[in-house]
Amino acid sequence: MIMNNYLKSELYRIIHSRGIYMFVGLCTAAVLFLEVMLAIFPTQYTTTEFAFSSMFSNVQLIMMLCVALVSVVFAEEFKNHTLKNSVAYGLSRSEIFFGRLFTELFVALIAFTIVIGAYIAGGYLLLADSGSMYLNELITGMTGAVPILILCVVFTHSLYYIIDKETTIAVVWAIVIAVIPKVLALLGTKVKIAAAIADWMPWYIISDVSFNQKTGAYTLGWLTNEGLMRCILVGIIGSVICYIIGLMAFKRKEIK
Repeated sequence: MIMNNYLKSELYRIIHSRGIYMFVGLCTAAVLFLEVMLAIFPTQYTTTEFAFSSMFSNVQLIMMLCVALVSVVFAEEFKNHTLKNSVAYGLSRSEIFFGRLFTELFVALIAFTIVIGAYIAGGYLLLADSGSMYLNELITGMTGAVPILILCVVFTHSLYYIIDKETTIAVVWAIVIAVIPKVLALLGTKVKIAAAIADWMPWYIISDVSFNQKTGAYTLGWLTNEGLMRCILVGIIGSVICYIIGLMAFKRKEIK
C-alpha cells in the first residue's frame, strides 16, 4: 500500500511539474522544426523516407536524451534534498530506488510515444509520402532499440544515486556510453578482441544501419537475428548490473 501511494505521489508530482512539459515540448518542437525546414526548402530529401530514416539512423541522439529526461524528472529532488522525506515516510531505500526508476521509465515511454507520434504525423502532413515501408522501418527500428534505451535510463538513474554533481554525471555517462566504445573500435583495427567488445557496446549496436540502393530498403543491424539477440542481452544484463550497483551505492549513501 505504501509503495502504491508513493508511485502515485511521484506521478502526481511529475504531472504538476513544468520541467517534463518543457522537455517534451522542446523535443517535439525540434523534430517538427526539421520537417518544416524540409518542407520550406524542397529538395530530393523532402520525403518521409529521408525524415523517417534520419530518425532510426540516429538512435544515439535518443540515447543522449535519456540523460536529459532523468535529469528533468528527478534533478530537483536531489538539489532540494527531499529524499529524506521519502525515507521518513516509511519507505526502504530499495523501494525508493525502484519506485523512481519505474516512474522514469513510465514517463520516458509516454514522452517517447508523443515525440515519435508527432514526428510521424508531421512527416505525412508536410512531406511527400514515400510509402509505408519507411514508416514500418521507423516503428520496428524504434521498438527494437527499446532494450538499449531502457539500459540508458537505468544507467543514468543509478549515476544520480552515486554521483552528486550533474556535470560529472554527464561526463561519466559520455565516457562509458560513447567514448569507450569509440576507443575500442579504434583499437579494433589492430586488436581483434577490442573490435569484438566494441560490437557488444550499446553505442554501436544501435548505429548499425545500411542502405540497399537497388531495393531502397534499410537494414537495421539490431533487428537481424544476431543483432536483436545482442540488443536484448546487452539491454537486460546491462540494466541488471547498473541497477544492482546503483542500489548498493544508494544504500551506503548518507541522505542529507
